[in-house]
Amino acid sequence: MAGSPIRPICRPIVGPIVRSINSLVNAGAFSPTAIFSGGKVGALYDSKGWQNTSSPTGLWQDSGRTTPVTGLGQPVGAIDDSSGNGFHLIQATSINRGTFAGTPSTFGSNLVSNGDFASGTGWTTGTGWSIAAGVASHTGATGNLDTTVAFAANKLYRVTYTISNWVSGQIAVQFVGGSTVSATYRNANGTYVQYLRAETSNVTLRFQSFAIFQMDIDNVIVEEVTAYAAPYGVFVDGVDDVYAQAGTFTLQVPVYALVVATKYIASNNAILSARLDGSNLFQLRNSNSGTGSGASNLFSTARGASSTTAIASEWPLDQAAVLDSLAIIGTTDHQVNNNAPNTAANTWTAPDTVAAMKMQIATATFNPINTTLFFGGMLVVANPGATDRAKLKTYFGAVAGLTL
Repeated sequence: MAGSPIRPICRPIVGPIVRSINSLVNAGAFSPTAIFSGGKVGALYDSKGWQNTSSPTGLWQDSGRTTPVTGLGQPVGAIDDSSGNGFHLIQATSINRGTFAGTPSTFGSNLVSNGDFASGTGWTTGTGWSIAAGVASHTGATGNLDTTVAFAANKLYRVTYTISNWVSGQIAVQFVGGSTVSATYRNANGTYVQYLRAETSNVTLRFQSFAIFQMDIDNVIVEEVTAYAAPYGVFVDGVDDVYAQAGTFTLQVPVYALVVATKYIASNNAILSARLDGSNLFQLRNSNSGTGSGASNLFSTARGASSTTAIASEWPLDQAAVLDSLAIIGTTDHQVNNNAPNTAANTWTAPDTVAAMKMQIATATFNPINTTLFFGGMLVVANPGATDRAKLKTYFGAVAGLTL
């Protein structure tokens, strides 16, 4: 009986179970680094590693990449490229850095006294300004409306105000004292919300006019963002936050780009781009049509431009979305999430190239005015194909809580 059948029964069961578990764990496994196999040119900014708020992978407080980000609310001076190409995004100027953050979820009390203009107490009225009947009104030449606010350096604030009875001109919120922080100019009736990061020595909230203007403002609220909800990324406040790689590369078609972000303001500026100058670029933009949509643009001095614009409602404000675009010989398309792609003809032909390009986020022709929470993205000089393109959208969408 020493040769009982116990041993033969055990051996064939364990191996298949382990192999089955391994196959389930690896089923559908995908890494975007696979797109860069064979030395393909491009960059990858993978925010999966950013979701650990005490030690996010690949974020640095300084442009030299020596001091890691270790908590929410800290400035981001560099974002690592994990493609292996070393196209790290950096910002050497401290006031031009974004903030490691998530979706603003909790806010402090209103720091503005008499934000409803029940009286003029606490406000300094410049040329053309008056306070009466529950509003601050302006008529005439340029003038500023100021009030003292106890800002804390490097903190993010939500600023809300209402414009009514607009006739002409533009107005912008500013944090003044030290390095001035200036939000987007507004020139229409409506209630506006802007997220701004205070810089050292900011002590004054200012409404700055531009040109001769006539309008009323009311319901001014300034609240510090005191907590954030997951997922986490780099909050670009729409004022001065721009990142670019230190080196350069050569762009040619085919080229593919993807970005995932939440937008808090509509604009016409690029969220992610490969850019030499205003005449040679490939970018994913936050169009300001309607509530704002995604758009892609491929432009070469030698070959002209192609541009596609998605339907405005495809990317509402305050919501995350994946934007991607593929330019191949003769065609450029753009897609928001899994909505129908928008396609336009282009005149690029191989071997058209543009040298000395730089990868950038939060770029603009004049000033960066996108306010976005950047959850990562990529650009690669290659065509990933339909299968890998779908996998990339699923991978990056999952970071932002999207099912694609």
